[in-house]
Amino acid sequence: MEFSKRLDALMSLTKVTNSSLARYCSLDASFISRLRRGKRNVVPDAPYLRNMSKYLSKNIKTEIQKETLISLINKPLDFLDFKKVNQEVLSWLIGKKKTSIVAAIKGYEKGNFSFVSNDNYIQDDIINVSSFIAFGDQGKREVVIKFLKEVISSSKKTTLYLYSDENMDWLTEDRMYLNIWSTLLVKVIQKGNKIVIIHTIERAFDEIINAIMQWVPMYLTGAIEPYYYPKRRDGLLKRTLFIAKDIAVVNANSINKNKTANLFFTEEDIIRSFEEEFLNLLKQCKPLMRIYKNGEFDEFRNIFNEFESEDNLTYLKSMNFSSLTIPKRLINKLRKKGEISKKDEIFLLNRKNKFESNLAKIQYFEVMTMPDICNGLVLSSDIIKVDGKLLKLKYNLDDLIVHLNHIVDLMEKYRNFNVSINKQDKTPFILYVKEGIGLIVIKAEEPIIAFAVNESNLTAAFIDYFHKNYLNLYNKKRSIKNIKCVLKDLEKLNNN
Repeated sequence: MEFSKRLDALMSLTKVTNSSLARYCSLDASFISRLRRGKRNVVPDAPYLRNMSKYLSKNIKTEIQKETLISLINKPLDFLDFKKVNQEVLSWLIGKKKTSIVAAIKGYEKGNFSFVSNDNYIQDDIINVSSFIAFGDQGKREVVIKFLKEVISSSKKTTLYLYSDENMDWLTEDRMYLNIWSTLLVKVIQKGNKIVIIHTIERAFDEIINAIMQWVPMYLTGAIEPYYYPKRRDGLLKRTLFIAKDIAVVNANSINKNKTANLFFTEEDIIRSFEEEFLNLLKQCKPLMRIYKNGEFDEFRNIFNEFESEDNLTYLKSMNFSSLTIPKRLINKLRKKGEISKKDEIFLLNRKNKFESNLAKIQYFEVMTMPDICNGLVLSSDIIKVDGKLLKLKYNLDDLIVHLNHIVDLMEKYRNFNVSINKQDKTPFILYVKEGIGLIVIKAEEPIIAFAVNESNLTAAFIDYFHKNYLNLYNKKRSIKNIKCVLKDLEKLNNN
């Protein structure tokens, strides 16, 4: 989440105006407005940020505000300790904390997830009812929160069946609601429930990407079975159907964006009727992706090898550097140090030879992230080893310099090889896309989970995502120059 969105979320939560915040911080109200709309870049160490966080923290007063703030920053807070609250608000505001669903998944994996109830989106007169109707986008927010809370409060472990091809504004246009929805959904998964979801892939590319990026961390828990309906629909009548087996159901139909009636039921016979309808639709769907977890990585390596054998335009965002570009002498060094097995060594060398032979005929774009420079560098790679763990390149500065020089050599030798240095995105996901073939995503942290997709619309959407987020201003000559500048700095550091 960008600074502007975080600032806007806090100001909306506290009902602080541009002018009141500006007065407290000795700034102009128009400057606050530009920050809030993303029209002005923020300086990370600007003195006014501390005043902003202090004023916003002082205006967190009601229980609903406190609960919503905890959901936003995804961390328990002691509101009797104002100094600590203010510090956490400041850290979140300037972006030092992971937020939203990715942070929630991290907490889920570590077993320290902190769940906070928030009834801000549910009217008092419907919290304890077994069925009701609510209208429009706000009504959908109410019934979905009610639905998720019913699942969380139930003693049963169940399966959720989810389908919607309605406009997603009800979920995405209110950032605080999206955060609460994410928090509740993670809690549903943490309680041992499973989710079967049918995705709509006929949305616009930006809608597909936004939806998938919301769900990617969820997929990587291994609790989701995603499907898609392969046939075209006329798109006139839209439908939302959320079912928690034996617990509750939400049903809605709409034409365009007319005010929708959203129905919520807990009666068993009604739930069974809708469940039968969903399962009939599911029979006509195809798996959207194949998810691989512990014990399944031999099969994944076969899929990975088959994927890499396709000679198509390729995009890769690695955590640091791709193992495709490791110089042979560094592969031999890793083997001699016992950091990879003989089987891994053969695999890496064969893969590297195939990659370099393909560069004469196919274009290849890699987005790499420079590691934090320290003694005993450990770089994540893009390969799951025979033992099911992600390959870690344990480099010193000399190794790093050798690898970077080899990347420059490849870029200068092969017109088709392109590398862009990414300085900001350190999300723990490896994205690997081949035009017309599919994509692979690997979670680059323990526990390792990977998934493979071969649906054409989704593949095209991810290629569009690469160009918009990483390659929109790409220039190969400038990129080579930037890498050479990094090399000079590393060599100076290494010589000191």
